[in-house]
Amino acid sequence: MSMDKVAKRKYNEIVKYLKDNGKFNKVDTALIEVFANAYASYKKYYEITLEEGAVLTSDKGNKYLNPANMVMQQSFNTMRSLAKELGIGNFSRAKLDMSIQEKDEFKEFLEDDKKQTH
Repeated sequence: MSMDKVAKRKYNEIVKYLKDNGKFNKVDTALIEVFANAYASYKKYYEITLEEGAVLTSDKGNKYLNPANMVMQQSFNTMRSLAKELGIGNFSRAKLDMSIQEKDEFKEFLEDDKKQTH
């Protein structure tokens, strides 16, 4: 799968985040690629929607939803479902952050206990 610069940057950011938090699994690289491409698509079509508007008017005066807005929504939905699967959604990150904090607190507890016994 090919990725543009925006997607490659997001891919590397996610891989680094997962590795830094001990959650990286090489099996997930394809999912990360799809997420990164969906992110790049979302950004591209978000800019188009901002520029053109979410609702367009035909030559006959009929209003219709900007197709760029629909692609943006599809990209967002793809990112949301993959974020859950990859453990990078808001709830997953909160759980991850809590487990890291708990480990840090436990480590501090053990270090304090060592200081008191020596």
